[in-house]
Amino acid sequence: MPRTQSSRSSRRDAPAGADAQATWVVDHKYTALVTLMVVALLFYMTVPESTFSATADEDLLNPNPLYRFLKIGLLALGISIVMLRYSLAYLTLKNLNRFYLIFLGLVAVSITWSIEPSYTGTRLVALLTTSVVCFAFVLVGWHPRRFQNVLRPILTVLLCASLLYCIFSPDLAQEHGTGLSLEGAWRGLFSQKNAFGQAASFAVILWLHAWFAKEVKWWQCGFGLGIGVTCLMLSRSSTSMFATAFVVLLLFISVRLSTQSSSPRRRYLPFVVGLLVLVILLYSLAALNLVSGLDFLFAPITGLTGKDTTFSGRTAIWELVRDHIARRPLLGSGYGAYWIGPIPTSESYSLIKKIYWYPTESHDGYLDMINDLGYVGLVCLLGYLWSFLRQAIALLKFDQSQAVLYLALLFHQLITNLTETTWLSSSSFDFVVMTFATFAMARAMVEQWLQSHYGEARLQVTPRPLERVRAAPARFR
Repeated sequence: MPRTQSSRSSRRDAPAGADAQATWVVDHKYTALVTLMVVALLFYMTVPESTFSATADEDLLNPNPLYRFLKIGLLALGISIVMLRYSLAYLTLKNLNRFYLIFLGLVAVSITWSIEPSYTGTRLVALLTTSVVCFAFVLVGWHPRRFQNVLRPILTVLLCASLLYCIFSPDLAQEHGTGLSLEGAWRGLFSQKNAFGQAASFAVILWLHAWFAKEVKWWQCGFGLGIGVTCLMLSRSSTSMFATAFVVLLLFISVRLSTQSSSPRRRYLPFVVGLLVLVILLYSLAALNLVSGLDFLFAPITGLTGKDTTFSGRTAIWELVRDHIARRPLLGSGYGAYWIGPIPTSESYSLIKKIYWYPTESHDGYLDMINDLGYVGLVCLLGYLWSFLRQAIALLKFDQSQAVLYLALLFHQLITNLTETTWLSSSSFDFVVMTFATFAMARAMVEQWLQSHYGEARLQVTPRPLERVRAAPARFR
């Protein structure tokens, strides 16, 4: 379909009948509002509440009034837009990663067995807020490149603001600590250096992909890439650096293979993806200690990143979390109920006595999933990853450039979660990006289905609301 048409429009169905044709109608309504919702969502996921309050720690049950207003407002607006576009929402929901919906249901049910039900409920609201905003995002003003065209500039602005924050408020923008991972590290506007590094990593990936796909000019890519690399180096997040280097290589290989339409090497792309998935799966098994004898796989990583064999003390945390998992292996302790802060009544408070600091997470996304929702949650996560991979590979058939971007984001997260916790985490910036990608892929599948059933689209003047309702097939009303 012509990009000039799809960049301004969303699909409606023409009148039923033998001569019915699919048509594109201009659909700018609510586009600016939804974009502002995305900005607001990324803002409160990025800038910690301590920036606007006297306390340094986040209080989940008593958030800052500004953040409470943003969350409630985003949830209400998102639900309203989904209801207004209920026909398209229904089709998108049918194509959405089913394990994502199962995960939301599992989190809701986990309140009944959670060791801290109030915190699980608060995390559930945060999950629903992010989900609804992402859902609304793909229902309004959609076009195939909307995902990166909105996310890329917002990320760049956040990183530019972080650099200014580092210049004018260095005491607040820099991490304070003498450990190997904190010394000389910056966090900018983000809550900590790892989140800063992950956002910078996403920016590098999005700008490089845009350059490879010829979606931006060279000077635009140079500016955005320079900002991203600068912030990535300032964060000193070795996990983000390693993941970025791996994904950039993947992007280069994938683009080279996918653009050679006449070359037989193009068909090897799914096999390359499968091989990389297998490699990362082996590292995941080694990190979870589910298969003995795989520790040697970490030797190259420790050599490249400069970390010791304890991964900056992470292995001690992993051992303690595994001991806690053994108490409730099937269903876990409840979503978000373990890492609630250094509170004496929390079960995670005992870590302070054993490792003399409070880590706030397991620093392994797979372990934290098991700790929260048990092995049932791990199966749900693996199902989500498999469905995400299948949808991305299916998208290769009709939109290779976009599919390569989603695959790159998936591999970025597969690597990141070996030493950080971002999988389906309501407090993670990465979760927002992956949720956007999840809904965007579902929307792309809807577009393909409509085009295959109703043919090529054409532009026409938007009919009046009453005429549009009369013309629409019954199943889309």
